[in-house]
Amino acid sequence: MAKSKTIITIAWAVHFPHLELPQIGRLWNIPDVEVCQHTDGIWLRGHHANDPIQDILRGFLSGQRFHVLADGQIQSPKSRLPKGYLPPGPWQPLREWMAITLPMAALPGRTNSRVHLSLVPCESMSDPTVLMTQIEPWFRYGTEAPQVRLEPLRFAMNAHGDILIQGHPLPSMEGRRFVVTEQIAVPAGWTWYPAVDGSI
Repeated sequence: MAKSKTIITIAWAVHFPHLELPQIGRLWNIPDVEVCQHTDGIWLRGHHANDPIQDILRGFLSGQRFHVLADGQIQSPKSRLPKGYLPPGPWQPLREWMAITLPMAALPGRTNSRVHLSLVPCESMSDPTVLMTQIEPWFRYGTEAPQVRLEPLRFAMNAHGDILIQGHPLPSMEGRRFVVTEQIAVPAGWTWYPAVDGSI
C-alpha cells in the first residue's frame, strides 16, 4: 500500500532584496523559520502565522511580506493576485544559517590610546530617509495622504507609540529626521568626529 505524501504548509514568506541581518535576526528564536539565498536576495518562510510573528513581520522596514498559497504561489497582502512562486531552494533552518562562530584570538589585543567618537554639526546635509515621530501625527497623515505618497514608506512602532518611518520622500510632520549610512542612522545635520566610515 502506497504511503500518503506529507504536505508541508507554508503560511508566510518575506523577501529582502539585500542582506538585512538586524531584521532577519528578529526571527532567530521563532521555530520552523527557514531561509533561502536566491539570486534576487534573501527569502524567509514560516509555517505559523500567529500574532507575535505577524507583529515582527509588520515591523520589517525593507522586507516585502507575502501570503503563501497552497500551491506555493505568493500573494502580497495588498493584492488579490499571486505574484509568482517561492524559490525552490535549497532552504535551511534560520538558526543554522545564522550560526555564530567566534574565531580564536592569536594574541590578546591591547592599546594605550583610544579615539572617542562624537557628533558635531556638518557643513552639508544629505536628504534624510528616516523619521522618528509619534503615533498621532502619523495616524493623521496615513488617513489623509494619497496612496502615491504612502507607497514608498515603511514604518514600525514600539510599545510606547514611537513611530519609525523609512523612505523617500519623508512626510512633512513633526519629529526627528535621520540620515542612514551603512545601516547607521545619524541625526540630520550632524556627522561623526573624527570622520569614520560607517562600516567601521
